[in-house]
Amino acid sequence: MQTIAQAFETFFPRLELTDAERRNASNQHIYLRERLQQGLPVQDNFLTGSYARKTAVKPLNDIDVFLVLRPTNALNTTTSPERVLAEVKRVLEAIYDGKTARRQARSVNIEFSGTGIGYDVVPAFSTDNDTYTIPDAQASTWISTNPRIHAEMSTTANEQAGKKLKPLLKAVKQANNRCEEPARSFHLEVLAWKVLTCDPGTYIDGLVILLD
Repeated sequence: MQTIAQAFETFFPRLELTDAERRNASNQHIYLRERLQQGLPVQDNFLTGSYARKTAVKPLNDIDVFLVLRPTNALNTTTSPERVLAEVKRVLEAIYDGKTARRQARSVNIEFSGTGIGYDVVPAFSTDNDTYTIPDAQASTWISTNPRIHAEMSTTANEQAGKKLKPLLKAVKQANNRCEEPARSFHLEVLAWKVLTCDPGTYIDGLVILLD
């Protein structure tokens, strides 16, 4: 019979994507981003969210693509959030003929049956103070964010926790998924950054600290 410590060692790898899943996801998001650059005035684009921060768990439901647009007369921060999201939706449906993209409050989602992965494309505009503005159609306004800082904070917190935070976060997220996601994934991450601020020693002790 396995000890609890041994059970953790066999459990964590099961949360990771396989090489084939990573390869398929990589090919798909690279193609998507290249085509978006052809259809929209793109200044920059990069991956965000748990997939980019390496805290995503199986099954991989979505990958966030942060699409920084170059302001034009038709698309800028004086344009309504609904109008910008509608344009992203139009371009996605033109890229993938026959597919229907779904407009959300701050992004446009498109799903693929082959890999089972959906992509949330978040349009954004760069500002002068190293932040970005993204649309919030629900509130009919633009809000500030900086996913690059989130990525840096995630990496720093993991280093401070002896590189045990990200594996433990995946375990907590898996439990959250099993309970029909009562907590948002990103909120769990932000809370964890402030809770596990040093190496807990063992994974068991770290999990107890996080859950407590």
